[in-house]
Amino acid sequence: MISGVALVLAGETRLLESEGLGVWLGGFVIVNALYLPLVESPRSFAASAVTTSATWSTCLAGFLAGGRGNRRGPVAGAPSVAGL
Repeated sequence: MISGVALVLAGETRLLESEGLGVWLGGFVIVNALYLPLVESPRSFAASAVTTSATWSTCLAGFLAGGRGNRRGPVAGAPSVAGL
């Protein structure tokens, strides 16, 4: 939605050759570039970061142990690399 607004502003700026719309576009992009990472990201991604970290740790541990990289373990019928 934010990129759509920026694209409409960019298109209108080009079509109408308006410096005022270009200033609006620049301000809009700068405000969103600062606001989203500083305000929205901590709220929306804080809980999922813990879950993602735990999931990646489990996948990495399974991969290093010779499994598929998930909780189910190695793939049935897959060739073993233990003898290499």
